[in-house]
Amino acid sequence: MEEHPLISVIVLNWNGSRLLEQCLASVMAQTYPHLEIIIPDNGSTDGSVDLVKKKFPGVHLIENGKNLGYGGGNNPGIRASRGAYVMILRMNIADTDVSDLTDCGRLVEFFESTHFHEMSPHDELKFAGTEYVLADPGVSTIVYASALAGRIGVRQMTAGTYDFTWFDCKTGKTVTQRRVKVAAGEQSWERPAGLGIEIAVHIRRSRRE
Repeated sequence: MEEHPLISVIVLNWNGSRLLEQCLASVMAQTYPHLEIIIPDNGSTDGSVDLVKKKFPGVHLIENGKNLGYGGGNNPGIRASRGAYVMILRMNIADTDVSDLTDCGRLVEFFESTHFHEMSPHDELKFAGTEYVLADPGVSTIVYASALAGRIGVRQMTAGTYDFTWFDCKTGKTVTQRRVKVAAGEQSWERPAGLGIEIAVHIRRSRRE
């Protein structure tokens, strides 16, 4: 597995010359070393296409020719992406603190430490404060919450012994809990002290039951 998988960053543009230059500069200010930037353009007439060509020649510009809307406009960028991960950003990314943008590789590194390639979306398993679930049910699960206020949980857990890796998406801090006994059914857990509210948790069967 690559040490730094390619991330494809897609920024849809439509007459965004007022913000586009600042937006691209903000994206480029991050420190992740393996990045491609794709700009699908929805038929802009304000000179923003020429701006990209002149000032950002390394950006992959896709001229859609007309306004395809948000989803339709992004789709050519997604199809053209070469990354293992795709990030779709809105133009107001220019208002995001550079310190936040520099962290885009942290979540990638967390996922690369798991067996997420063997999982698939299972949002029907979300419980308590969980928003999204990737799972190989009974073997390995990743749960995510963007603003966890209470407990994070999973439905239909298989009883057994599991290792937990808690990941703070803002700071990159991790907490590992090994050989946690888990009962069957709906289960939830309190996040460890010292972790923030944007949380991902990798729950995997311990190697020795």
